[in-house]
Amino acid sequence: MRHRDLLLLAALIAVAAFMRGMFLFRAPLFVRHDSVTYLQTGYELARGQGFDVPLRRTPLYPLLIGGVVWALGEDLDGLALVQHLLGLGTVVATYLLGKAMFGRLAGFLAGVLVAISAPLLIYEHYILAEPLFIPLLVIGMLLVVTALQRERAWLYVLGGLVLGLAALSRPIGQALLAVAPLAIVVHKGDLRAALRPAALVLTGFALVLVPWVIRGALATGRVGSAGAVGQTLVGRIIRHDEGFVIPGPDSPTNDTDPTRVAIRRLVLTQMARDARPSAIAHRVREQYGLSEVEANAALQDVALEIVTDQPQRFFWGTLSKFRRLLVGEDERLRVHWSTRKDGELRDTWTAEQSIAHLYSPPSEVEEREYQTAEALTRIFQPYQWAAPLTLLTLLGLGWGLIRGPRGPTALLALTIVALVFPSALLVGYVPRYRYPADPLLAVLAAGGLVPLGLLARIAVRRLANARAGAPERPRPAADVPEVSA
Repeated sequence: MRHRDLLLLAALIAVAAFMRGMFLFRAPLFVRHDSVTYLQTGYELARGQGFDVPLRRTPLYPLLIGGVVWALGEDLDGLALVQHLLGLGTVVATYLLGKAMFGRLAGFLAGVLVAISAPLLIYEHYILAEPLFIPLLVIGMLLVVTALQRERAWLYVLGGLVLGLAALSRPIGQALLAVAPLAIVVHKGDLRAALRPAALVLTGFALVLVPWVIRGALATGRVGSAGAVGQTLVGRIIRHDEGFVIPGPDSPTNDTDPTRVAIRRLVLTQMARDARPSAIAHRVREQYGLSEVEANAALQDVALEIVTDQPQRFFWGTLSKFRRLLVGEDERLRVHWSTRKDGELRDTWTAEQSIAHLYSPPSEVEEREYQTAEALTRIFQPYQWAAPLTLLTLLGLGWGLIRGPRGPTALLALTIVALVFPSALLVGYVPRYRYPADPLLAVLAAGGLVPLGLLARIAVRRLANARAGAPERPRPAADVPEVSA
């Protein structure tokens, strides 16, 4: 009883390690088109060939890949191992966050949900930034919550620093720049009292982010840490949203510059053919000699033209995608497994000479282990428990804002919205953009059990008091046992 935290953490780590250990060598690393860029950038860094991060990418995940390749070699199982170890860190941080906000039991239940979550297990097995972004996000939340509770200046700075690292893992992390100060204001209840801690968090954030922004500005002439809004919006219009009407390439335009009109025609033609946004940007650069920044701006102009001409489609589509992202979906392993057999993905990967030799389809041994790997992903799918989890999350949110830790609860709620809503707004429905919020949702859901537990305790106590205060009823004669001589 003197080491309850260690006991519960050991149990959580054992469950999480069992799930990840059983999955690790049974499935090949999964990939998307983004994976190729990440892998190539990290691999070339490990081999001393420079560090050329594209406009849309943040640097921290390629740095992780480069470090793993340098330390563990070119076998991609090493990368999978490191990413699942980071997943264990997510489980531990979730337990500590839940405990700090709602108590030890709530922290343990939140940790269990994260330890056995199929979406988190699957996406820890991807060559994508999520396996790094998620633990950094949860650890940053934990540090800021602890700072709010203990009022330690160094904790505010450290929390901001870790959240800054999260922003260098995925561009959406930049939204936390506004979230943390707002949560501090809610916690303090006074704007003046919130100024100093908010400034400390932003200082930690700036220590990490500003050097990268300066580096990017010197290299591209563009102020910003990462992101390509033009390509992102084009992707939403043609790939992740249904209902947008794409104008014809020769449709009327107010632009009189012949070069911009020709670029618009090319972009609209490629959009009508459902080309990938990155491929459209590459085509514009090659044909008109534009820089990466200029090509993205050209795509952004066309995308904004379509959005402003169809505002209702954009508004209702955004709300629909936001709702769907919050609900999630049933993640079927076969869909992710097939990414290592997809011909287009294979060609994209093998077209890059530096990493072409790293490609391989699932091995015969992995194919034989598919059923076991799939069984692990069927243990807990949050989508299948959407109704009770939603109810518990709302209860936890209400309890935290009214009777519990108001500031930390606001921090988690605002972070969830900041992660999911911009994804719905700019990208559309891509389920993996919701999963970084899952540990935070798990904490709120576990917190929802607190008021239920209090109500149950009150009900039991009243029932016990009622029974103790009720007069004893005489037993019927037939029930009285006979006593022999």
